Amino acid sequence: MNIDMARDVVRTGFRSASALSELLPALKEGCSPAEYKAYALGIAVAIDTIMTNTTGRVLELYPNLGKEIDEQIAKHGRYR
Repeated sequence: MNIDMARDVVRTGFRSASALSELLPALKEGCSPAEYKAYALGIAVAIDTIMTNTTGRVLELYPNLGKEIDEQIAKHGRYR
């Protein structure tokens, strides 16, 4: 995998995690506490799996990419 593909993998992982996180307020409002807890846990597991198996692997290949990600998030509020 080249660095450009690695960047795309990280961006896609972040977008996926963000999309799942955006469900939480609506679920909290529209579900019982028990239902919300189950969905929130499932979303947390899904996000962890996505991030571990995408961003985590990419950062193993390109450790210096972490600095780039941090700098862009600090500057732009997201990884662009």
